[in-house]
Amino acid sequence: MNPSLTTTRRLGFWLVFVMFLFTMGLRLWIIHDFARTPYYQFIINVEGPDPNLFLRWADRIREGSWFLDAAASGRPFYISPFYPFLISLSLLYRSHPLALILGAQALISSALVFVYWDLGRRSGRVAAGILAALLWSLYGPSAYYDACLIRASLVASAGFLVVWSWVVLREHGRTLFAAFPLGCFLGFLTALRPHVFLAAIPMRIAISAVRRKRAQFAAAGLLTLCTALLVISPMTLHNWKSARKVIPVSSQGVDALLLGNDLWGPGVGFFPTDHSRYLKRESEDRLAEALRLIGGEILENPGLFADLYLRKLRMTFNAYEIPSNFSYYVFRRLVPQSRVAGLGFGILLALALPGTVLALRRRGPAREIAAFGWMILLSILPIHLQSRYRFPVTPFFVFLAGLFLESVFRNLFARRWLMPVAGIITALTIFGLTREAPSYGFLKATAPDGITRPLTSAIRRSDYITWLLALMLDEPTRHRNSVMELSAEAYGIFGTDFVAEFDRSVRRLRAEFASRPGVFRADYLRLHGFEA
Repeated sequence: MNPSLTTTRRLGFWLVFVMFLFTMGLRLWIIHDFARTPYYQFIINVEGPDPNLFLRWADRIREGSWFLDAAASGRPFYISPFYPFLISLSLLYRSHPLALILGAQALISSALVFVYWDLGRRSGRVAAGILAALLWSLYGPSAYYDACLIRASLVASAGFLVVWSWVVLREHGRTLFAAFPLGCFLGFLTALRPHVFLAAIPMRIAISAVRRKRAQFAAAGLLTLCTALLVISPMTLHNWKSARKVIPVSSQGVDALLLGNDLWGPGVGFFPTDHSRYLKRESEDRLAEALRLIGGEILENPGLFADLYLRKLRMTFNAYEIPSNFSYYVFRRLVPQSRVAGLGFGILLALALPGTVLALRRRGPAREIAAFGWMILLSILPIHLQSRYRFPVTPFFVFLAGLFLESVFRNLFARRWLMPVAGIITALTIFGLTREAPSYGFLKATAPDGITRPLTSAIRRSDYITWLLALMLDEPTRHRNSVMELSAEAYGIFGTDFVAEFDRSVRRLRAEFASRPGVFRADYLRLHGFEA
């Protein structure tokens, strides 16, 4: 082997190792500070958000039951029990019960920098892998989801690791030998987020196996998928036993599909309407029936369907991080060091789109990463869009962005100007077209008083209302009202124009509650001028 090449690879590895230490250290620091905020404690302790449900479910698992309550044992799983099971293991560490699960999320996510380096090496573009590792270290939503007690971080990291494993196995030709552990990994991933990965990754693995036109690869793909189905089979059997329905993991996917195709709803965020509730009752949680209902409505209202999906496409390729449970924007305000990881989805998308073109022109890992990434992104379009559903595609886009940056720098150093100039102009154009649009594509909204007002950034008001609610509670662990009820009450008080007065409201609220601590009371806020 060429000694200079060996030295270069070693230098690249140590550079990536330094990035890993930086990424891991920053994320642990963020977790430490974020988890101590009243906002975080409010969300994990008040009934309504997913983190609180996961914690209560994890307690039940520690007590010996796989179900949240007695009634749930006779129904199909609405949410997979796999993530609550992981949390239950973390709860064994009583002095810092969330440290293990959040630390594991940060560790696995940070370790992806080594995967980027390896993919760059296998693609013949080591610099692209190093640049991708740097982008991942500085990507803000990644640091955010590592700190949140939801599935998004593990889903994204595990999904990317599954695809990387498949790429490595294909390259070495040892597919049958490793098909079983890869299938186990894919099964655990499906148990984490079934409606995203149950279709996209297995489909791409099957296509990849068939296109090789070799019986060994086809057999390996089939064995991988069968092993994954075996891993999730206990959940499938429970769902069949309790409802006589074929539900592979959980029934949540049907709800997500109905919300995402409610022609009288936004299709973005979690906003059930009377119509979506009607669809849910009629479908009886059956996927085939839900698809039949949706298809009938599309045929009756093609114009509304086109409008809905144009809005969803706009928000899919938009820099705005659609909140769910936690808010990325509140997180950025509460944790100053999070701004070190300042890259957002808009920049990533602007770099990844031209990177996709470069990847598809090449053979090998780059093309596989592009194919998997876009397949996963397309698989979320039918459901209601949220930032955490889009997040699993970002590790793939980071590598594509690294490819593009490497190509730009390489051509600049070689004094070939056309490609870098055209690429930079393209990236800037994409960045401008996908700038944040927190209105979800709507221009107006009706406030609780019945008056329709222009909608600027009012959708984001719900993020800040949640923050205020957290500040209003001295002892959130004792407060057991639904967060949805509290948000509805706060919206009735603040109205659509609340965000514009947010900073003033927070200062006054903190001052008042420093002298008069207590729990949330709507009349108390009205007395102190917090009406809309």
